[in-house]
Amino acid sequence: STALDEQRISMKAFIKQYVGGASAGVVQVGLYVQGLRYHTSKLRAGREELPPVSDDAAIREIAHQARLQLYADEKAAAQHALARLGKEAQRLARAAALAGEKTHFMKTHSGAPRVFSHAEVAELNAKRPADDQLELIGFAGLLEHHCCFPNCPLFLKDLRPPDTLAKSRRHLYHHLKYFFTPHYDYLRALHARAATVLRGSAITRQSEQAFLSKMEEAFSCDSSPDYDAKYWRELLKEVRLSILRVL
Repeated sequence: STALDEQRISMKAFIKQYVGGASAGVVQVGLYVQGLRYHTSKLRAGREELPPVSDDAAIREIAHQARLQLYADEKAAAQHALARLGKEAQRLARAAALAGEKTHFMKTHSGAPRVFSHAEVAELNAKRPADDQLELIGFAGLLEHHCCFPNCPLFLKDLRPPDTLAKSRRHLYHHLKYFFTPHYDYLRALHARAATVLRGSAITRQSEQAFLSKMEEAFSCDSSPDYDAKYWRELLKEVRLSILRVL
């Protein structure tokens, strides 16, 4: 601070000691422009020394390079913005296509699927090929590898590839994927939970409202962003009646 107070450290002293007899104004402009052009350590890396700042030609060259860099940065930003817009357009197109596919799917898969009793499965299997027998999933009345929606073109068709009889239900889930995308129109294990509730309580078998309360409590439906109270209650009513028929 003593040196500053005695004015031994000043722009004039700096210019006189390091830049010779250059104009103070020119040096200040040069330093400013140099700071614009080489404003990060990455830009200054690998340089033994920065371009001189004590003459008009050097300043003009630095300013020119700074303008070029600014143009390059703005061009890169514009290209990045266009790329983002392109990706967003693709995303919207995919979402629209998926929504169209779902609409088409739901025309044949609305409401509750048909459920089957053991007696009904046995009766149907008696008329079916040995390699295309129906199998029940648990006690809820749904089938292992076959679509249970009567209006579906693949109703009671084995959805596994012909060359495999794998136990996995992934082909069935793939067929029903539009229930879960782009938003939920079904709940996993809905029928299994409904059957458990109905088997475990005479009240839920006798009272529709008691059944609905138990199911909504079990699934916490109202916490889902896609929850539509009217839709879910009507679906649960259908599920209840269909399962009661086969219990």
